[in-house]
Amino acid sequence: MFKVKESPLKLIEIISIEHSVKTVTIPDVTEVNLRDSNIKVDFDKYDKVDNNDFFSVCLKLDISPKREKQGYKIKCVVNGYFFINDRINNPDATGLEKSALAIVISYSRAYIKTLTYNCRWGKYILPTFDMKDVVDKKIEKLRQKLQENSK
Repeated sequence: MFKVKESPLKLIEIISIEHSVKTVTIPDVTEVNLRDSNIKVDFDKYDKVDNNDFFSVCLKLDISPKREKQGYKIKCVVNGYFFINDRINNPDATGLEKSALAIVISYSRAYIKTLTYNCRWGKYILPTFDMKDVVDKKIEKLRQKLQENSK
C-alpha cells in the first residue's frame, strides 16, 4: 500500500434533487433485459457567482425500457458540489471538472442500484459511459443552441 496524494478537486456534497422509479410491466411478456434500456443523459455546470472556486455539476438521467419491453422507467437528477482552489488560474481545472462529472455519474450509478434493489426486476446497474462521447455531444448541443440564438 502507499499513501495517496489529495486531489485539488474537493467534493463538498452530492445530493439527489429528484428521482422516480416506475416498473414497466407488459401482460404476457416474461422476459426482462435491464441492460437493453434507452438511456438519455444531460448535464450542466454552474459556477458560484460570488466565488468562482466553487461550482456544481447537475446530472439528469432518463432511463426507460425499449418499446414493448419490460423494465424500469427511471428519472434522476443529481447535483454534485465541488471546490478547486484558484480554479480560474489552475491549468488542471478543465480536467478536474470532467472528473467532477465522472464522480456524479458514479454516485448516480450506486444510488440507482440502491433505489431498484428491492424492486420487481431486481437491481438496475447503470452501464459505464463513454465520457468523451458524452462531453462531445454536450459541446455540440451547446454550439447548436448558440447558433440558433445568434440568428
